[in-house]
Amino acid sequence: FYLSMRSLMVRRNGFLNARESMLILFEGNRRWIQKYTTKRSKQPIDIAIPALFVRLHGMLFTKIGLDEFPQIKRIFFNTLFETKTEAHVMAERCGVSLQKPSRMGKINSFSASHLFWFEMIVLCLSSLYTYDYANSKLTKLISLYSTKVFDPDSLDQYEPLLNELRESVLFTYEIDLTCQMAVELLQRYLNPSLPPPKVPMLPKLPHVSFQFKQMYIEILLHWMVLNGICIRTKELPSLWERLVGDIGHDLIQNKRFMCRDNDKISSAFWPLLLQFLNKLLSELTSDDKYDMVNKHLMDEEEEQDVELAFAKNVCNILGQAPDLPEEHHLRGLGWVDEIHGRFLKLEPDLKKDSVVEATDMLSRRKTRILEYGFTLVKHLDGILYYDPVEEMFTVSRSIEERMSELEIEETKAASMPLEEEQKEIPMVTIEEMDDDVLLSSETELDDTQDGDDDIMTQLKKRREQLQSIVATAEAEERHGFRRLPGRAKEREARLNYLRECIIPGKTILVLDTNCFIGHIDHVKKLLQSQKWSVIVPLVVVTELDGLKTNPHRLGFVAQQGIQLLETTLSSKPKQSTLLRIQTSHNNFMNDISIRSEQFVFGETDKNLDDLILSACLWWISQQPQDDNVVPVCLVTGDRNLSVKARARDVEVVPVSAIIQLTPR
Repeated sequence: FYLSMRSLMVRRNGFLNARESMLILFEGNRRWIQKYTTKRSKQPIDIAIPALFVRLHGMLFTKIGLDEFPQIKRIFFNTLFETKTEAHVMAERCGVSLQKPSRMGKINSFSASHLFWFEMIVLCLSSLYTYDYANSKLTKLISLYSTKVFDPDSLDQYEPLLNELRESVLFTYEIDLTCQMAVELLQRYLNPSLPPPKVPMLPKLPHVSFQFKQMYIEILLHWMVLNGICIRTKELPSLWERLVGDIGHDLIQNKRFMCRDNDKISSAFWPLLLQFLNKLLSELTSDDKYDMVNKHLMDEEEEQDVELAFAKNVCNILGQAPDLPEEHHLRGLGWVDEIHGRFLKLEPDLKKDSVVEATDMLSRRKTRILEYGFTLVKHLDGILYYDPVEEMFTVSRSIEERMSELEIEETKAASMPLEEEQKEIPMVTIEEMDDDVLLSSETELDDTQDGDDDIMTQLKKRREQLQSIVATAEAEERHGFRRLPGRAKEREARLNYLRECIIPGKTILVLDTNCFIGHIDHVKKLLQSQKWSVIVPLVVVTELDGLKTNPHRLGFVAQQGIQLLETTLSSKPKQSTLLRIQTSHNNFMNDISIRSEQFVFGETDKNLDDLILSACLWWISQQPQDDNVVPVCLVTGDRNLSVKARARDVEVVPVSAIIQLTPR
């Protein structure tokens, strides 16, 4: 997997045939994981850890089975990073360390542990580029961001691409996996009482216990610094802040704030990184620390050209040739070659500083990490700075002041009376939403509505829509909103027409997810009436199952929907067509013990709406032609889905209207 990925992560013209072998590998790995998960058999860590790691990247690469990503990620982290055992707790109480002392020597090659962590970080960073550096959206975004920083007057597509990547749930999973690994390693470096990671033994390599935790952090910092994603100016926030999350918020959140939902990574990442850099700095001798500070702060000349200053700083860190083993192994990766290619044109203007080499590899690696740390602090001017009095990296006072102001604003917003809040938000009732679907005849599709959204991004958008439906229902319960009579005649005329062509026993009803969220009582009445043949696509069950863990009322309503389906399916006769669960391959299920829709290779371009509509289209093809009867009706309150359905000649009616069409 690692070698195939390297062939795709080159700067230009990746070996695209490698994707085919990777797909075969990922499918074999998926079946292996499924087999041993079903058997509940415990596998040796040398097998389990690499297998789980490959499974995570298989989901990110193929975009298949992403609903299982959080669960597999949790199993992977629990396997790799053990929590404190009883032995560790007892040893801590007695003041005894269970950590074996590592034997450091003048070894300049990789140990097995080093290689494991090196490949881990390279694969995680490659996932951010969707395993294809040359054609990645992130590559283009970083290039546009550099242009914007170094040439502020340039016109580019920075904002649209930034918004697209920021909304991608796939990118959220990728950056979260990358940074969560760093969080676990930083915690173990700062707190040696925590159990060390269970590093698997790689084949044909000796197992040597080194400070391999630093390897992962070093290359992550290398990537952050070389790509300049944390460079901020007076006019422009850094790409990290725009794309990943608010660094200032994370640095002081432990003091004042809870973790925010819109951040893509653990809020512990930046505070732990700051502690880690300060600990490394404290481990230097006074002379080495003095030289380090002088190199990065005291002897620095003010450079007018931002790009030249950036290039000069990075060149001073990297030197003229790779110094550490990992720097040799990084050669050939797209982002490394990209930065060196950029520096070649600036070479005549760059002055090389003299390099003082440490005696052993561990010391050289610590020095390299601190050099990245000092550079990162320069990039994050206004957020972080080095305090020469305290001799440590710390948070800028301006951030403290900004967060204090934010805290006051949030307190005022929280104390705002509910009535004032309601005045600010125009309320659209559920009845009005239903009328939009019932009375609309719109059939033109907006191709920009979904774009290239992956399945998880679509789920996120649908979840936001469903959350708004629940919020509207709650507001209606509190304030008693009523349907306005303005469209009453139009609505009644439409219902009279539908009574002639949507016939119980002849018309199949296909239910969308929002029927269960906005109208659970109507769905109960519909099933209890036993007048209709009702189809629920399995993807709807999958979505409800994912929503039930939501801590807000949305989760409670989704759980009610699942329970209603379970109860109805268990009580109906097997041959009854009252309620059926239909898979994307047009098979039918008698229960919902399996709640996950399965995709096959070649179907990744399907979105959630397509899966629901495909069930409707299949029923149209199966029903006998009758000009007087609608063969299938999609039941939904989703306006966008209703437009797509009408464009495919599928009749659409909200569930509230179906109740009015149901004979008593």
